Amino acid sequence: MDWFTGVVVYFLIWWVSIFAILNIGHRVAENPQVGTAPSAPVKFYLWQKLLLNSAIAGVLWLIAWAVIKFGHISFREMVKDWQ
Repeated sequence: MDWFTGVVVYFLIWWVSIFAILNIGHRVAENPQVGTAPSAPVKFYLWQKLLLNSAIAGVLWLIAWAVIKFGHISFREMVKDWQ
């Protein structure tokens, strides 16, 4: 995996995992103010969630890199089997 492919894979993993991370710690107000959505969070903690997501995406990227690098799953062999 070259550096460009690595960046693309990391970005895809990061983007997919952010949707799961955004729901962590979601607390709504018991009595929301007039004009706000009842599902709006009291505190969003965006920076903490972005850092957590980056760390999780990094670990998942390392796993994907190791699988590709050390040949546990050979995509070339899969293509040969399909042909």
